[in-house]
Amino acid sequence: MIGWDAVGDGSIYSQWANSGDPPEVVWRDANRLRDQFRQSVDYSLQVAFSYAEQQYPNAPLIIILGDHEPARFVSQMPGRDVAVHFIGTPEQIAAIDQWQWTPGLVPAQDLPVWPMAQFRDQFINAFSEISP
Repeated sequence: MIGWDAVGDGSIYSQWANSGDPPEVVWRDANRLRDQFRQSVDYSLQVAFSYAEQQYPNAPLIIILGDHEPARFVSQMPGRDVAVHFIGTPEQIAAIDQWQWTPGLVPAQDLPVWPMAQFRDQFINAFSEISP
């Protein structure tokens, strides 16, 4: 990772735009693809946590939500579930305490899986003020 001060307009990343093997090469080897996926998730979480740490304690609630499930041969798990992480102050996290989610990065195996519509409704209810 580069420092947040060096990001600027993002052009610093251009130097790596064509580095490494192209996707069609990586996708030929399932084990290599799994490793590349793991590295991608690891880097994404490092960036998100670094950003959250930089903003804390004045940051708004940060939600990290997977945009799609990994290919099944990559995750080696059935289903279309994605991870959701909340980063915030204790007061912000208290709004979802009743969800009984697992602290940390690895969810408990026995937690219910919510469809996106249910997550949306739960989120709106948890973070909206209801006036009479």
